[in-house]
Amino acid sequence: MTRRDVPRAQAHGHTRKGSVFCLLRLGQPGANRDAIGAFVEVQRGEAVEAIEVTSGGGHGSGQLGWLHLGLGGETGATLRVIWPDGDTTPWMKLDADRFWRLNRGQAVAEWHAPR
Repeated sequence: MTRRDVPRAQAHGHTRKGSVFCLLRLGQPGANRDAIGAFVEVQRGEAVEAIEVTSGGGHGSGQLGWLHLGLGGETGATLRVIWPDGDTTPWMKLDADRFWRLNRGQAVAEWHAPR
C-alpha cells in the first residue's frame, strides 16, 4: 500500500532470534483421514498444552492445514497424539524447524515438499 503524500517505505518482518517451530500433519485410514477430533499434547517443561485438530475457518467450507507448534527457543517438541477414538501414541521428540507427518500406525517421518 502506498500513499502519495509521503515517501515510499518498505515493511520488514522480523523474527525474534531463536524463535523456532514444528509443523505437524496427522493422517489415518478411513473416512476421517485427517484425524479431526484428535488432540496433540505438547509438553513444555512441567506444562502440557493440548491442541485439537479441527476443520473450519473457510467461508462455506472447511479448511484444514498443518498444525503449527511454536516452540520459542526450544530445539524440538515433545508430544503425543490422542486419536479421535481415544488411542494414544507414546511421547515422541521431534526436531524443530521441520515439517512432520504422522500417519496412524506408522512411525513419524519428516516431510519434504515435492520438487
